[in-house]
Amino acid sequence: MVVHAAAAAENSYRAHNPTHMKCPVGNYRLIRWLPPLENKFELNFDGSVKHDGMAVAGFVIRNHSGSPVVAGTRKIGSTAVLVAEYTVLKDGLLHALHLNCSNILVEGDSKLVIDCVNKISDPPWKIRSLVRDIHQDISSMFEEISFYHIPHEANLVADAIASLGHQSPDVIIWRDKLPLLACSAFNLTNLILV
Repeated sequence: MVVHAAAAAENSYRAHNPTHMKCPVGNYRLIRWLPPLENKFELNFDGSVKHDGMAVAGFVIRNHSGSPVVAGTRKIGSTAVLVAEYTVLKDGLLHALHLNCSNILVEGDSKLVIDCVNKISDPPWKIRSLVRDIHQDISSMFEEISFYHIPHEANLVADAIASLGHQSPDVIIWRDKLPLLACSAFNLTNLILV
């Protein structure tokens, strides 16, 4: 209801204040992070590479109520973003296993990574060994595991955690909480219109 009222207000404003750019109001869609079902966990991951080529990894595992179980970030070194994405996926899965999170839903904003893990696409040579590790060694240790591609806007918490890795030379792990920067991102993911 609020969205429709906001859209009507925008239509009225645009009718009386024409601009050079037109944006069709009816094309908005709600994008937000949704918690997993009860007795399941959700892993969100994101890799990041700065202009100097330095890569970091960030992930968060949350329970069915949306509360963080663990989050972490670390520097990887100079590498491609695809390698960073796969490295953090592996990091997150290993943390999930360590914490006995055996029923897990995995979400990331790299479509290529998700398609490779789901065997929809063949992995590029740079990440074949990482893909093999996830397929043959790690995934089989879970009771239930599934991988989904999500829009970047629904992955802001993992993105925020990854960005903290650029600021610290050390591995950082948060248990049962999120860092302040990620809390701000979490609040944004609760309601984003694009």
